[in-house]
Amino acid sequence: MEVAQVWNHVPLSWHAQVDHTLVETTADLIKLASDKEEQLQAMASSADQIQRLVRAELQRAQAGSDGVKMRTSTPSANSSVARKGSERVVRKDEGLSTT
Repeated sequence: MEVAQVWNHVPLSWHAQVDHTLVETTADLIKLASDKEEQLQAMASSADQIQRLVRAELQRAQAGSDGVKMRTSTPSANSSVARKGSERVVRKDEGLSTT
């Protein structure tokens, strides 16, 4: 009965995370709720760290691919590069090729 009375006054967020039928005393209910809160905070912290790592990796990959694009689009001494729509046309000394 004691747990049921307290349960009517707990924050609504507890309802989604805590099963009040598993405890017999108010102290047990509070302990269970604190344990769940610690678990959620640890999961959020891990998710934040993963998100930061993914962002850093994407930025590194994007910076690397920008450098590759700049190097590959530089024409060599014996050819000229022109853009035609989304198609890249390379004119070489002897002929014309499309890539």
